[in-house]
Parts: sequence; C-alpha cells; structure tokens
Amino acid sequence: MNDQELQAQNAAHLRALELSQKENQELKTKVASLQGQMQQLLKLIQGFKSERFVTQTSNHAQLELFAPVEAPTELPQQEETPRPSCSSREYSRKRRDYRTRTGHLWNG
Repeated sequence: MNDQELQAQNAAHLRALELSQKENQELKTKVASLQGQMQQLLKLIQGFKSERFVTQTSNHAQLELFAPVEAPTELPQQEETPRPSCSSREYSRKRRDYRTRTGHLWNG
C-alpha cells in the first residue's frame, strides 16, 4: 500500500466516523426525549391523586360525550299505577296569614 491509498482510506474512515457520531448524537437526543415522555406518562398514571389521570374504564356508568348513542329498539312497557287522590280532608294546605305578621300595615 502506498501513501495515497492510506490517505484515501483514512479520509473514508473519518467520514464514516463523523456520520456515526452525528447519528449517535441524534439517537441520544431522541432517547432523552422519549425518557421525558415516559416520565410524564408515569406521573399521570402513578402520580399524586391530584395529578393522576383517571382512565375511562374506572367509571362504566358515565357516558362518553361524543360517543354515538344507539336508539333503543324496544321501549320497556311501564304499568300505570293510579295516583292516590287527595281529598280536602286528607290534605289541607297551610296558608300563612300575612295580616298577623304585618298587622301594623293594615288599616282595619
């Protein structure tokens, strides 16, 4: 091998080294970003009660806001029960006599 071939190989290895270092730095940045996201998600899941994210599976009775609602195919039949009638003897409304409380305002 002569001197020119060694210099060409050296230059090729330097370019490959620079590309590898650049790629390594990009991957380190990406790993740091993903670790930050993972920490935020863990904080949402396992954090204090005031910081915790509550999943939708914890409350099955609550409806979703934008979920499509299916119309019931058959309405349940409810039996009509007669309402108890109230006669005047059973129920008498107590009426307030404002004249007794405000007697000084009335002439008479």
